[in-house]
Amino acid sequence: MKVTKDTLENSQVVLTIEVEPPEMEEAMTHAYRHLVKKASIPGFRKGKTPRSILENYLGKATFLEEAIEHAVPEAYRKALEEQKISAIARPQIEVTSTEPIRFKATVAIRPTVTLGDYRNIRVPSQATEVTDPEIDRVVERLRKEQATWQPVERPAQVGDLVTVDIQAGAGDKTVLDQKGLQLELSQESTFPAAGFADKVAGMSKGEHREFSLPLQARAGEEAQESAFKVSMSEVKEGKLSEINDDFAKSLGAGLEDLAALRERLASSLKAQAEEKEHLRVQNAFLEEAVKSSTVVYPPVLVDSEIDGALSEQARYFQQGRDGLAAYLKNIGKTEAEVREELKPQAASHVVRSLILSKMAEEEKIAVEPAEIDAEIERMLQLNQDKDKVEERRKFLNQPATRGSIERAIFNRKAVERLEQIARGEAAEQKTTEESATEEKTGNEETIE
Repeated sequence: MKVTKDTLENSQVVLTIEVEPPEMEEAMTHAYRHLVKKASIPGFRKGKTPRSILENYLGKATFLEEAIEHAVPEAYRKALEEQKISAIARPQIEVTSTEPIRFKATVAIRPTVTLGDYRNIRVPSQATEVTDPEIDRVVERLRKEQATWQPVERPAQVGDLVTVDIQAGAGDKTVLDQKGLQLELSQESTFPAAGFADKVAGMSKGEHREFSLPLQARAGEEAQESAFKVSMSEVKEGKLSEINDDFAKSLGAGLEDLAALRERLASSLKAQAEEKEHLRVQNAFLEEAVKSSTVVYPPVLVDSEIDGALSEQARYFQQGRDGLAAYLKNIGKTEAEVREELKPQAASHVVRSLILSKMAEEEKIAVEPAEIDAEIERMLQLNQDKDKVEERRKFLNQPATRGSIERAIFNRKAVERLEQIARGEAAEQKTTEESATEEKTGNEETIE
């Protein structure tokens, strides 16, 4: 087997591989053994046709096609071993000759990440205090959620719950057609379009109204005017409870009075604000790290990220390729168009993930088996079905599941270290030489 290697940009290499005569004969023999089992040749029992007769009967092209199916993967595997290449994805194969078999394999290899001075990146903290007006807004939202709705014989007002039939179209395309749809008329709502509540306010039961509103535009597009046809079938007014201790008790969850409700809301809002602050620090840190780092990666990583995004979108419609087809039909775009739109975001995610992984490596972050065991025990504590704890334990201890848990713990520890660095709270990381010196000194002390 002859192999030549050419290095491409973006962490890729091209292997040009030629299968030599002995390997070619082996591949043709494999082709014969495979084809003779399936071929029915007059005058011969299946599986007993001599090779020369079978080749004349089926044609040499059929033999070569079968030989290539066997020879190419085997030659590619041997070429990777010979060239000491670690491929991270399936190669792109182009057969350039059949006699002898010669092909090109474009191989994606491990990305290279050169970090900047990430340990000097700082992200100032922002306050996560919860104010009384914030708590008041949540209490009011809960009050509205607990409202009892009663039919009224008057025109609809903002804040009412209405039942309507809606048709909406842009050009010759119907974008919405729903009957008996219940909507709370809110000026903040953008469904089915911003400003819908104001257009419907004033309609009475049995009234029909037509108007135009711009539909919310997708990224990179202009908002389209849509013609709405709305029929009102019912108007309901909400009866709100007074905000007092009885209201708090009516929410359940062990709340004794209004003070307890506000305290719990304050705690929940505080946790949400802190989580939002964590995400802000992480994103700001990684943005700065991206600016000072150099990342070289193969395009296949972006393609894989886009595949995942498309699958997620398709899941909202139905499973499999049919789900993707339904999604594309709904948005009126081809798969190629959507993939191109998703490319910048996918590339950004790949770069950020690679930088985070490299920083975790530099920070010597590792997950010990005991940490995985502790996480499994924590997950078992959350299991409501106590009769299936051992069954669940066996599942969580399977190698694949433990690997998934290990990755989750690793990512959590990496992000925690990132935040420590961003806030200037991380201890200085020892260099490899310093660590080696300390280890040598410790060994010498032990010997003494």
